[in-house]
Amino acid sequence: MTEPVKTSNDEDSSILRLVGELSNLIGVTFRPAGVTWMGNLGHILSLPSDECLLAVKGRRRGHVILPIALKGRLELEDWRPLMASGMFYQLRPEIRRVWAVMVRLVLTSIIVAILFPLLLALIGIGLLSLQAGGLFLLAFALWLVLPRVYNFQVVRKLRLKADRRVAEIVGREQFLRVLEKIDALHIIDLDERKDEKLTMWKRRVSPWPTITERIDNLKRHSS
Repeated sequence: MTEPVKTSNDEDSSILRLVGELSNLIGVTFRPAGVTWMGNLGHILSLPSDECLLAVKGRRRGHVILPIALKGRLELEDWRPLMASGMFYQLRPEIRRVWAVMVRLVLTSIIVAILFPLLLALIGIGLLSLQAGGLFLLAFALWLVLPRVYNFQVVRKLRLKADRRVAEIVGREQFLRVLEKIDALHIIDLDERKDEKLTMWKRRVSPWPTITERIDNLKRHSS
């Protein structure tokens, strides 16, 4: 588990003002209420040290969640593309529509695959029971595979798309410079993830692209 560390200082105040400016710049609604700095202990779902999150629900609503590994190591302008990308991914309607539809599709597929063989098993015998058994196996396979496909093929690609769109707004060169600056810090969790094999065929699939993927993504789509 990661433990959030809340702070209150000039850096936090400057970041909150920047978030307010970015909300207007990229056309989203978010009222910043505070900053939460969070550590990363290497869990697959932990906030990587090159990303940020916005708390839009619960007790921390309005908080900007940032990696503590970058606290005091970036200039204020360095935060601009990082936070803009996170805000774009979480709040822009075209991004939200895609991942909302995909979540519903994944859940519906799993539920149907589970319920349908149950109904066959209740009303049928012989061949239908064999079919029900096969569908149970299919349901189990979908339960294992679909969340991995969602994280690897949908969420990661949407985050990279958000990077590209934000680069068009804040400047591609600035965004690249910031990512390369962070990469040069050799932060443990980022370096460890760079060495991982990019595949969805493992027990847990990270929904976050590596910093290498982010840098290559911007370079590959440069004009």
